[in-house]
Amino acid sequence: MHEIISKYKLGDIEVIYQKGRNRKGYDAVGMLLIPAGSAICPEKECDVEPLIQAKLVGDDYPFNYSQGRTMRFAETVTRMEYAGQRKEEAGEETRITTTLKDPRGIGWEHIVAYSRGDRAIRIFCRVQNQGEDPVSLEMFSSFTLGGLTPFEEGVVPETMDLYQIRSTWANEGRLVRRPVEEFQLEPSWKPSGANGIRFGQVGSMPNREYFPFIGIEDKKNQVCWGVQLAIGSSWQLEAYRKDDGLSVSGGIADREKGHWMKRLEPGGCFETPEAVLSVCVGGIDELCQRITRTVQNHLTIHPDEERMPVVFNEFCTTWGNPEEKLVTELADAAADLGAEYFVIDAGWYKKCANEDPRWSIEHGDWTCSGQLFPNGIKAVTEHIHEKGMKAGIWFEPEDCGRASELFGREELLCMRDGYPVTAGHRRFLDMRKQAAWDYLDERVLGFLKENGFDYVKIDYNANLGIGPDGGDSPGEALYESVLATQRYFRRLKEEIPGLLIENCAAGGHRLTIPFLRLSDMSSFSDAHESANIPLVAANMHRMIPARQSQIWAVLQPEFPDGLMYYKLCSAFLGRMCLSGDIRHLSEHQKEIVRSAVSCYRKAAGIIADGESRIQTSTGLSYKEPAGWQAVLRTSGDLTLAVIHTFAGCEKEYELEGTDTQPVQILWTMKREGIDLHIEEGKLKLTGLQEFDGIVCCLRMERSSI
Repeated sequence: MHEIISKYKLGDIEVIYQKGRNRKGYDAVGMLLIPAGSAICPEKECDVEPLIQAKLVGDDYPFNYSQGRTMRFAETVTRMEYAGQRKEEAGEETRITTTLKDPRGIGWEHIVAYSRGDRAIRIFCRVQNQGEDPVSLEMFSSFTLGGLTPFEEGVVPETMDLYQIRSTWANEGRLVRRPVEEFQLEPSWKPSGANGIRFGQVGSMPNREYFPFIGIEDKKNQVCWGVQLAIGSSWQLEAYRKDDGLSVSGGIADREKGHWMKRLEPGGCFETPEAVLSVCVGGIDELCQRITRTVQNHLTIHPDEERMPVVFNEFCTTWGNPEEKLVTELADAAADLGAEYFVIDAGWYKKCANEDPRWSIEHGDWTCSGQLFPNGIKAVTEHIHEKGMKAGIWFEPEDCGRASELFGREELLCMRDGYPVTAGHRRFLDMRKQAAWDYLDERVLGFLKENGFDYVKIDYNANLGIGPDGGDSPGEALYESVLATQRYFRRLKEEIPGLLIENCAAGGHRLTIPFLRLSDMSSFSDAHESANIPLVAANMHRMIPARQSQIWAVLQPEFPDGLMYYKLCSAFLGRMCLSGDIRHLSEHQKEIVRSAVSCYRKAAGIIADGESRIQTSTGLSYKEPAGWQAVLRTSGDLTLAVIHTFAGCEKEYELEGTDTQPVQILWTMKREGIDLHIEEGKLKLTGLQEFDGIVCCLRMERSSI
C-alpha cells in the first residue's frame, strides 16, 4: 500500500497523490485520477508512476532494453526528491503545485489547474536550472498518469482498451479501439522488460497522422480516462507497462521521436505545453465531451459568433479562380440564401486569370490580380458589405509557392542544414524572425486593413518536418517557430479589433487546442464533396467544440433533393459553410436551402452548447461508406438528431434508447417520403433511401426504465 500524501476533489474528479519506493530503489511521487467517490483497490501491485518523466543529457538512459523505444525512467527521474506541495485558489481557479528537487540544483514543478465548472483538469510541468552549469533536456513530459486500472487487483486481462484517434487528409478523426493486450501492454514473467508504445506526430501539422489524444477504458468498471495535449508542433504519447499498473505520459516529442533538445543556462526555466485530462464513469463519447467542453469553456467567443452565422465560401465554385464578376454574383446569391459571412478563397493573387492550379504555387507575394479583380478587391468587399455580410479572404501566410518572388528570399525563410526547407512547391517563412513579421505586416495585415476585410481564413498546406536550423535542436526550433506563428495570430486580432480567424491546414491538420483558442472557427476537413463528410464531421465531436467545426455543404444545380438534404444536414454537425454554384439553383432548391438555414438558426444553441453521443452501424470504408449514423446533440431537454444513411442501408431504423427518451418532435428537416414518429419512447424512421440526410429536434424526458 502506497503512502497517500494528499487528496483533492476537483469538481467530480478526485486527484490522489501517492508516495512509494519503486523497484529501482528510489522514492517516487505519483498521481491517481478517479471519479469522485470511487474506491481504489488497496492491494494493487504496481510501482508509483512518477509525476514527471524527464531526461537530462549526460544522465543514464533507461534499461529494460528501452533505448529507441522510450526515454521514460532515465536516471534523471530517479534523482527527483519530493520537496513539498501547495494549493492555491484565485477566483474560479485552483492550482496544486508539487515541487521536486534534484540535488544537482534542478528544480521541478508539476502543476494541476482546475477551473470551477470544468469536468477536466489541466496539467503542465516546469523545470528551472538552479545550478551553476548549463544543462540540456532531451525529454520532458507534460503529464504522467499511472496505476491503471486502480479498481482491480492484478493484471485483469481483457479488461482495458486503448483508444487512439487516427487522421489523414480528408479522412480525419477515425476512432480506433483495441485491447491493451494487442499492443503487448502486459508485464512479462518478471519486471525486467518493460513494454510500451510511443506514437505521435512530427512537424507543424500536429494531427496529420494522429490527434494528440489517448484514451483508456476499464470495461469492467465502466471508467474511461483520456488526455488531449495542447500542442501545435511535434508531440508524443506513450503507454507503458512493467507490472500490474498501466501508465500513460506525453508531451513534446523527445530527442528520439522529434529531434528535441532544450538547453537551460543557469537560472533558465522551461514550461511544457498543457495537457487536458479527464476521467468519468461512462464511455469514450462522454469522456471526449468532458474534454472538448473544458476546451470550449476557455475560449474567447467573438460577439458575432454567439449566433453562429452561416458562411459561404466560393472555393468549391471557382476552384482557385475567383473573378470579380463571378464573386459578385455569388455574393448576391449567398445573401439571398441567408449567409452572413462571405469568403473569397485561394487564387485572388494569381498573375494570370485561368483555370489551372497555379493558386498553389503563386502564393506568397500577396498582390491582388488585376486580371481577376480589375476594379480592385476593395470594390468586392464593399459589395459584400452592402449585402449585409462580413467579407473574408484566404491567406497562407507562413509559406510561399515556387512561382512567387518570396520563394527566393532566403533571408526570410526556414533553413535546414543551410538550405531552404522545401516541401514540394512550398517554402516556409521563419516566423521567429522580425523580418518575416515585417513582411507579413506589409503584405497580409496591411492588405486586410486597406481592403476592409472582417474575416481571414489562414490555411497551411505543407509540413515543416523535424524543424529548421537556428535553435538548441531542430525539434526545439520547430516548437519555437510554431509558437511564433501563434503569436502572429494574436497580433492580427490585436491590430484589427473584431477580426474573425478561420484556422485551416490542408483542411483539418491543425485541430489542436492552441489553434482552437486563437481562432473562431476551424476547417473540419478538405472533404469538400465526398460521401464521407458526415463521418468525418461526427468524428470531430470527439476532438473539437462543435461550434468551431466548419463543415462544407457544397451544392450544385444538378443535385436531386436527396443529395441536397444529405449535404445540408451534414452542416448541422458543426458550422454551416455553403459552397458550390448557388447562382443556378432552381427556386425549389433555393427553398430547400433557405429552410435549412432557418432550421440551422433554431438549432444553433444546441450545436453550440450541447454534448454529443454517436450511434453508428457502418462499415470500415470512408471512401464507400455503408450503413447509417446518428449524432445526438443534447442541451437541456432538447436533442438535435442528425442522421445519415449510406450504401446498403435499411429502409427503417429506430434510434437506440438511452437514459432519456423522446416525447415530442419539435421540427424536422428532411426530404419528402421520410416519416419520423415516436413509438414506445423511441424515434423511428421509415421510408429511408441510400444517402439520405435528416435533422430533427426532439424534446426529451428522463426514462423511467
